[in-house]
Amino acid sequence: MPGNDLGRRLRQARPPVASLLIILPLWILAFAGDFAPPRAALESRLAPPQVGSPDRVVDGATLEAGRGIMGGAWVTIFGTDLAPKTRAWTAADFAGDRAPTSLEGVSVRINGKPAFVAFLLRGRDFGLSYDQINLLAPRDDALGPVPVEVVTPEGASPPVMVNKTALAPAFFAFDPEGRKYLAAATADGVEYIGKFNLFGSKHLDRPIRPARSGEVVTLYGNGFGATEPSIPDGVIARAAAPLSVPPVIRFGTEEAQIVYAGAAPTLVGVYQFNVRVPALSPGEVEVTAEIAGVRTPAGRFLVTAEAPYPTFEHGKFSDFRLTGAHVFVECTKCHVRGRFLGTPTACAACHLAAYEQTTNPNHAASNFPKDCGGCHTTSQFPGAASHQAARFQLSGAHASLQCSRCHSGGQFTGLDPACASCHLARYNATTNPNHAAAGLPRDCALCHNTTTFAGARVDHLKFTLAGAHASLPCSSCHAGGQYAGLRADCASCHLARYNATTSPNHVAAGYPTTCSVCHSTTSFKGAVFAHARFTLTGAHQRAQCSACHAGGRYAGTPSACAACHLSRYNATVNPSHAAAGFPTDCSLCHSTTQFTGARFLHARFSLTGAHATLDCSRCHVSQRYAGTPSDCASCHLARYNATASPNHAAAGFPRDCALCHTTTQFRGAVFTHSRFPIYSGAHAGKWPECSACHVNPANFREFSCLGCHEKSRTDSNHREVRGYVYESASCYACHPGGEE
Repeated sequence: MPGNDLGRRLRQARPPVASLLIILPLWILAFAGDFAPPRAALESRLAPPQVGSPDRVVDGATLEAGRGIMGGAWVTIFGTDLAPKTRAWTAADFAGDRAPTSLEGVSVRINGKPAFVAFLLRGRDFGLSYDQINLLAPRDDALGPVPVEVVTPEGASPPVMVNKTALAPAFFAFDPEGRKYLAAATADGVEYIGKFNLFGSKHLDRPIRPARSGEVVTLYGNGFGATEPSIPDGVIARAAAPLSVPPVIRFGTEEAQIVYAGAAPTLVGVYQFNVRVPALSPGEVEVTAEIAGVRTPAGRFLVTAEAPYPTFEHGKFSDFRLTGAHVFVECTKCHVRGRFLGTPTACAACHLAAYEQTTNPNHAASNFPKDCGGCHTTSQFPGAASHQAARFQLSGAHASLQCSRCHSGGQFTGLDPACASCHLARYNATTNPNHAAAGLPRDCALCHNTTTFAGARVDHLKFTLAGAHASLPCSSCHAGGQYAGLRADCASCHLARYNATTSPNHVAAGYPTTCSVCHSTTSFKGAVFAHARFTLTGAHQRAQCSACHAGGRYAGTPSACAACHLSRYNATVNPSHAAAGFPTDCSLCHSTTQFTGARFLHARFSLTGAHATLDCSRCHVSQRYAGTPSDCASCHLARYNATASPNHAAAGFPRDCALCHTTTQFRGAVFTHSRFPIYSGAHAGKWPECSACHVNPANFREFSCLGCHEKSRTDSNHREVRGYVYESASCYACHPGGEE
């Protein structure tokens, strides 16, 4: 397990490469502002996704075909029509700490299991011939060829069979020189480790410098296998989790000391290696790792250099931490004549001469601040990025312009940051649409982005463009170049079509001229009217409007059932609705699907058991419905009188059948003995037939105890009882509860 010092560093340090798992595989994305998407590409439509072949599904760290993929490792897929737009996941896409399994409706299945989708690249956005998906593969026990499918709203790609391996270790690498140099940083994450000029004039978010022998640097990897404790699939690592099998990392032939090797805290599916750089000669050294007999690909290098007094921690003993090129400067360059105490830390103390001699742009004449850190990094002076604290942030095409394009004549102070200060001529010359005539605002950012003028999208504040409206040329609505003062209501464009529509006739029916009440913006066809007072369900949905709205009458159409179905109500004879006095509200018995199979809600007599399946005529004889009695005897009296075991009439049983019988069947009746317990106590379960006690089937009021209680035994038990008589009535008189 990592020591306390490492734990502190892991908690405090930022990941050395922002969104490493997204940006490293394609550094082009970090500088997308250099690319202007063609207009045709922006308007292209997606087709069903295509991957094509297994070699287009690759390891996410190396992008090398044929290495195979691994569960729990990063994978990159190339293909066509994989993504509707370029987008990376955000915090809002996560469910707690769990990564999303789809972005923009795009998902990936590997061996039938959903992968975690981190990044989509729509290649046409950058003039590329391919789309790309970066994903974290789900874990399972399968090895060998497994199917990989991409699913988009347009469909699923034909599956390709890709080799799945138990381990696929690889280091992430910076991309500018063909992924040659490892993605590495200082252990505290303050600086990148690499050549000073690795990214040319690109302004990085932190300095970059070579590594020093003896210092701890951080590397990042993919596909190194299980950790302890294990981290669930697609979940952010919130603490250090070392690898279950320790790796061996070599700088050339020298084995490096590993301070920590395991999950990278705050990232998903990424491994972090804190290693001490061995004593090496300055230059480039190949770095490899081996775990469980499997080695990382060769050809990944770290740059090392010799620094004066490498063991002196400048930032610990002073207020000035050495970063970038400062690390490799001789002490005497700043500490002149052996002066160490009180050495100024301001940039101008060392670089004032360079500031005053710079002419492109002229720093002194432009009154630039003398704090070099506002535009320069400590790695190198070339490639300064200004505007960090300015009123106008450089992005897109602005970022790659020469300073002189905006700062003509060396003027840097007092420039107007408004779009029109540079683009007014183009604004005035634009005719599709005519910006000046239309009175469009001069704030270009309302419709354009900084990448390209082509493909502007206006934010219709009063009328949101959706469906077919979004793809229309501006001139379809803004005829004659009129933009200001146009109405946003439907009728302003579609009134002629409204007036010409005859099925149904909108004008005659008094329909509103707000098309959106029934139509969508996708198509006029397939309109659906929301019946506010009468919801259309079942067969009503399939009926022609004219079936209810005869003669084109829509306003004031009654919604009562009888308005349409009264003739059928009067003609129905089984049962006769009119004679029975049934209500004319059809919905009480019928559904809107069909008339047959009606079920009447017996409000006074619920139909259950066998009653529910009877024909209505069994109870409602001669079509009599009103006033039909609901007591049991009205239907079952003959059966009551004919029952002999027991004789209900002779026994004086009540005529409420439900006291003993269920509605399922007459057999199996259960009578509750309220005056003598036969379901509990000594007599419980002793009576298979009523006749055991009720010996006279004609009269259940009579009973006998003598059939079970023999005289000799009873007499012997009552020798001390005064007035004892061996007779059933006497038994009950003394033992009314059946007790001994």
